[in-house]
Formats: sequence, C-alpha cells, structure tokens
Amino acid sequence: QDLNVFFTPNETDVNDNLNYSIIVFTNNISNFSIFRISATNGTFTNFIINNTNTSRTQTWMAQVWVSDGSDNSTYQNTSELLILNSATSISILNYPINSSYLNDNTPEMQINNSDDADPGDQIYYILEIDDVFEFTSINYYNGTIRKITNNTNTHNVTINLADSRYYWRTRATDLVSNSSYTEIRNFTVDTDGPNSTLLSPADGASVTEGNVDFSFNVTDTNDINRCTLNVGGTTKNNSTTITKGVSNTITVNKGIGTFLWNVECRDIAGNVSVSSTRTIPFITTGGGAGGGGGSSRTVNTNPNVN
Repeated sequence: QDLNVFFTPNETDVNDNLNYSIIVFTNNISNFSIFRISATNGTFTNFIINNTNTSRTQTWMAQVWVSDGSDNSTYQNTSELLILNSATSISILNYPINSSYLNDNTPEMQINNSDDADPGDQIYYILEIDDVFEFTSINYYNGTIRKITNNTNTHNVTINLADSRYYWRTRATDLVSNSSYTEIRNFTVDTDGPNSTLLSPADGASVTEGNVDFSFNVTDTNDINRCTLNVGGTTKNNSTTITKGVSNTITVNKGIGTFLWNVECRDIAGNVSVSSTRTIPFITTGGGAGGGGGSSRTVNTNPNVN
C-alpha cells in the first residue's frame, strides 16, 4: 500500500527559495534518499512512497529537513509504521464482454487474475451483479470466489437471474484488505425466443412453379439476428435486417410438387424458435398465393442452399 509523508515547510524570510530532502528507512535501515526537492513556504506537502516498495511486516520511517540554500532545518522524524498487510491488485473482467446478450439465467463469469505482494496470501474475488448501475439493490453477491489460477477464473451464478439488463463488477481480497473495484460492465439476460407468424402463402394455397414470395412476421424483446426460410428442404437466410412487427418477405424458387414450409428465427442472444408449418403445392399453371396483408417489405435473399 502507498505510504504518505506529510509535512509543511516554514521560513520567516518569505522570499527565500525552499527545498526539502528526505531519507526513508525500512526496518531501521536507510532505504533511499532524495535531496533538494523544490518546496513552497507554508504549503502542506505530501511525499508518497509507492506501494510496490512495501510489504507485510516491514517497518517504515522517514526523516525530512528543509533548506533555504544557506541554512538547513533540524531533522524531523516521522512516526514508525508497521505494514500489517499489502492490498491485492485490481482484478480484470474477462467475460461476459460489455453490452453482450446471454440466453442463460445462470451465466458463467470470468475474472482475470489479481496479485498480492505478501507471500502465501490466498486471494478471493468479490462479485456483485445488479440491475441498477449504482449497485443500490444487488441481485447477486459472492465474496468468496477463490483464485485458482493466475489466468482466468470462472464462476457460475448460482441463482436464476430474471430476463433483464445487469451491471457487474468485482474486486479482490486477501480477507484482510480489498482492492479497488474494477470497471463496470453490462450484459442482458434474454431466454425468450422470437415469435414467428406465417402470413402468406396461405396454408394449402397453390402457386405457380418458379419464384414465390414467402411472408412472415416476427416479434421479440430484443433484435433479430437472422431468419431462415425452409421450403421442402430448400433453405434461404435473410441477407438484410429483419424488421420486427411487420411483414418480411423471402423469395424462393421451386419446381412442381407439394412441399412443407416454415421459418426459423434466431435473436441476438442466440434463442431460436420455429414457426408453425404450412403446405404449399407448386403447379405448372394457375394457382395463387393467399393470405398476407398489412405493412410489408421485401428482404433480399442469399443464393439457394439445397
């Protein structure tokens, strides 16, 4: 941990330029010295001993004196401090990545290693998950996730998180002192699949062989990643963005025959659902597609996949 040496240099000749020197002792042995550091008369001064230099069971003390260039002050000794414990370093969030969507109510959290300067200290991670950014009503807390490896440590949430957006952070502890908090990340739990409704052609309606437009509507809490039309084993994915709540159209080319068709849609959390299935006869002449209606748009398609 950082150690701070506080003092205020004073000089009756206000125009004098002051500097101070410091000797730092570890276990009553001189550790390092720094001389002639510029100082301001009457100003509270803080000299920091960086935490990378300190460890448990050490004693630390400093001597400070001030000079105006011609005379030096007397030595001033600080109190001797005993380091009881070194704080752990800040852990690193690994997974879920920020702003991700998960279809798992008990997601796996991955935390990268934290270190401790004190040999033999066991490090634990403190995990907090909340649906409020300020962490005022924590939904999930675990303060004893044991560090197993120097790389990525994993932990599965042990309660079912409701579908919602969540914020998470961690800090490390050796059960004596804690590190600072990590950054805050967010993730969204979404376990509900899309709801797809077939619009046209109507079930059993005959159509002329060749290119036929198949229309459907899809709704979901979050965005749709893709939809796949399946007509008698011929599949096509949308190649443009699917718009929720309106008619989307994918065109497929088939020869004569009677086929089953449906639509499979996947949302950005990875949830997949399949619509009901309809029958469609492709004939040589006549026949028309039934059903449909409402607002619509055409979705460009990728090449056939047979």
